[in-house]
Amino acid sequence: KQAEEMGIKTQFLATNTFENKQILDVAGEASEGVFYTYVFNENSGISTVKQFQNNYSQKYDRLPEFFASTTYDAVRILAPLLKECKKIQSASRTNYMKSRITPA
Repeated sequence: KQAEEMGIKTQFLATNTFENKQILDVAGEASEGVFYTYVFNENSGISTVKQFQNNYSQKYDRLPEFFASTTYDAVRILAPLLKECKKIQSASRTNYMKSRITPA
C-alpha cells in the first residue's frame, strides 16, 4: 500500500506470509497482482497442479516434493524476465532485473 501511495508502479513478489489476513486487510486493493509462493499442496484440485504432478511423475518416476514444486514456480516467474533480458545489452541487465523485481 505504501508503494502505491508513493507512486511506485511495479510487480511485487512475496513469500507465503503475504496471505496473512492482516496484511491483505491493510494492503486492500493494492495487494492485487502480487505474486507470492505457497507451500505445495499435493492434494490440490487445481488443473495446473495436477498437470505438474503428472508431468513430473512421468519424467522422474515419483511424485514431486516441496523443492521441485517451489523451483517450478520460481522458474515460471523468472523465465519471462530472463527472456526479456536477452533483448537488453549485457551491462543493462542487472538494472533491468532490479527494476522489475522489488523485494517484498
